[in-house]
Amino acid sequence: MRRIIMMGCLCAAFILSAGSLFQGVGAQEPAQKPNPKDRPKKATRREAAPTTGNSVRGATVKGNSVQLKSGYRFVQTNPSTVSVQDVQANNTVGSFECNCLSEGGRCSPKVKGTGMKCVSSSNCRNNCQIKIIYSATSPEIVPR
Repeated sequence: MRRIIMMGCLCAAFILSAGSLFQGVGAQEPAQKPNPKDRPKKATRREAAPTTGNSVRGATVKGNSVQLKSGYRFVQTNPSTVSVQDVQANNTVGSFECNCLSEGGRCSPKVKGTGMKCVSSSNCRNNCQIKIIYSATSPEIVPR
């Protein structure tokens, strides 16, 4: 009888110690979900981009005006649109469009040196807005 009790105790001790050895095996930390903010943005079509900061390479948008850095120039592509060109590479890096927020009005870009401003051209009542319609540095803005 002593042998049976002794064998039972030894088996129980072995099982308990073996269980504690293998407790960490297979018990991995749960995988962390990727942060949606870390994913790259998908290219999508949209009407306008935010008009603050450097949205187009070589240009800085401030309110209703755009200022170019050295080495860039404006090229008017139609009555309401101006493109920004890299002079050295001779390619377009972005485009701005002037829109009137008043119904029935129109705005047009006025370029003076390295600056551009949207101004009322008919019945807009100084309610013009700059829209970025293309930016080579922002994949979410695609040319129309």
